[in-house]
Amino acid sequence: MDAVSLLLIASLVFGFSLVAKRLEPGLITPPIIFVGAGMLLAWSPWFDGISTPLVESLLEVTLALVLFSDAARVDLQVVRERLHIPVRLLLIGLPLTIGLGLLIGRPLLGSWGAAALCAVMLAPTDAALGEAVVSDKRVPIFVRQSLSVESGLNDGLAVPALTAAIAFAISMETGAVGAASALGSIIVGVTVGIVAGWLGASALVGSTRRGWSDTMGTRIGTLGLALATFAAAEAVGASGFVAVFVAGTVLGSRVRELCSTLFAFTDNEGRLFTLLSFLAFGAVAVPVALGNLTWPIVGYAVLSLTVIRAVPVAIALIGSKLRPITVAMIAWFGPRGIASVVFVLLATEALKEEAALSQLTLTVVSFTVLLSVILHGVSAAPLAGAYAAALADATPDMPELTEMSEIDERPE
Repeated sequence: MDAVSLLLIASLVFGFSLVAKRLEPGLITPPIIFVGAGMLLAWSPWFDGISTPLVESLLEVTLALVLFSDAARVDLQVVRERLHIPVRLLLIGLPLTIGLGLLIGRPLLGSWGAAALCAVMLAPTDAALGEAVVSDKRVPIFVRQSLSVESGLNDGLAVPALTAAIAFAISMETGAVGAASALGSIIVGVTVGIVAGWLGASALVGSTRRGWSDTMGTRIGTLGLALATFAAAEAVGASGFVAVFVAGTVLGSRVRELCSTLFAFTDNEGRLFTLLSFLAFGAVAVPVALGNLTWPIVGYAVLSLTVIRAVPVAIALIGSKLRPITVAMIAWFGPRGIASVVFVLLATEALKEEAALSQLTLTVVSFTVLLSVILHGVSAAPLAGAYAAALADATPDMPELTEMSEIDERPE
């Protein structure tokens, strides 16, 4: 990246910071702005481009930190006791989403390998694309928390499925069976995560109790722990994303009081990392996707955001006593974001020898994420208001109005 390209990107970030508050809440969301800016930069004669290794590193670090932070900040005991909706969505809805995506993808995408990859890559949701919903106080806290918890955990849970899907796709294309290697990667990743999370939590607690560290030190330490866990797992050939997700879960279960330090990252540096990732996505992946679109790909993208999400959600929520409008709201706000983009980059790297399959999955996932950024971003604020108005006559005994405190309430 040359100096002019860096100047353009830095100027965009600075300019956005000047109007960020004014844009909330609005139809034009920050992800829309940064994806659009990335597309404009890609077509600009002054933009020298962003190297692929730089993009991959940015996206991988962003997802690793988000996985670690999301896993650590969610109180699983509260989820089990009071938030049955995300449990249903994760244990029933997520597998059904992958299965339905696989069945619909086979005739549209032409092979079981491509269908499996796209089904898994597009299963995780990204609450950042529907921020106007999860942050709108008019929407009942029970619904907002359910969407946030689902989004925070489903990307980590989808990583093992991605590893299996990549092995399956390779076996379908080449005949080579990599199931043992995929399983080994997952098991070692889980082991690294447990050990790193346990040792890291013990070290942070001991340092804090002895007065050797303060809030800032703990904050730096947790981020360092996340990156060290990711690097350690990758160094031994395991899944770094599985490891950081498990490590974050262990840390959160052992030292809840220290997890508040992660909010500062998630709300500041993490937000910047995420927006820069959307910028890189718009500059690198979107132009490729738009240049390779076909009607079957467009059809699959539309179905992925609607039927493939809505039907599993509706099935998962049978018996939940939620209003149909609430089920529809949860079904629609399953946007696809950074996790899907990182997943397709990982698959592209693993499928170097299968150029056609690699390009197909990149096109499908990138176009679906682009559609999601636009459609979910534009609809978030209006639908949040409409949904809140529809619940105006709700009675206190309705599950939507269950009273609770924020699971991951941010410190003032």
